[in-house]
Order: sequence, then structure tokens, then C-alpha cells
Amino acid sequence: MYRRKWKQIALKQAEEELLQSTRLEIHLFDKVAFLSHNAVRAPGAASLDELRAQQKKVHYFQKLYSQMRHGIIAQGVVVNADTIHLLREMKFVFICIDYPLAKKLIIERLEE
Repeated sequence: MYRRKWKQIALKQAEEELLQSTRLEIHLFDKVAFLSHNAVRAPGAASLDELRAQQKKVHYFQKLYSQMRHGIIAQGVVVNADTIHLLREMKFVFICIDYPLAKKLIIERLEE
């Protein structure tokens, strides 16, 4: 439980830093739907209509963060061997992911 709480705090701090950065674009990658168990950990309070819409998390966060910053781009896919090309042209990639094998793949491909 403490590890999960620490990860949530670290993620929120990372989100704040990225939102305040001067980067032109921030790309969010995920294909999971934004449901009530995600809303509990999300900043602010999601409305019932937003939860019922079952939109992807990236689209919910794009809408939320676009109120504070321009250049938030939602990519409704996960980064894997088929979509890694979406990261190739980026100069800075911040990875916040729970899956070690996916993280390893991303890092290896970006270092090529």
C-alpha cells in the first residue's frame, strides 16, 4: 500500500513538472478507458457524465490539462513494437509505466 501511495505522489509531481515545462507538446499514450477506479487517483473530481462516457484516459486528461496548457496530445494507443515509431522523432521522452517488459522495449528501441 505504501509503495502504491508513493507512486501516486511521484506521478502527480511528475505531471506538475511536465505541465509547467516549456516543451511544445506533451503526448499521452494509453488505450485504457477512464473509469471510476481511475477517477479516484486523478486530479480534481470527474463528473458522472465523464465517467459514463467511458472515454479513454488520455482523452480525459487531455481535456483536463488543456485548460492549463497548450500542446497536450492524446494518443489512444499503448507504446509497443508496433507503435514505437511514434516516439522516434521526440527529443525528450518521460516514461511512467508499470510494466517492466514494455519499459525495457521502449528504452532499448529509443537507444538504437
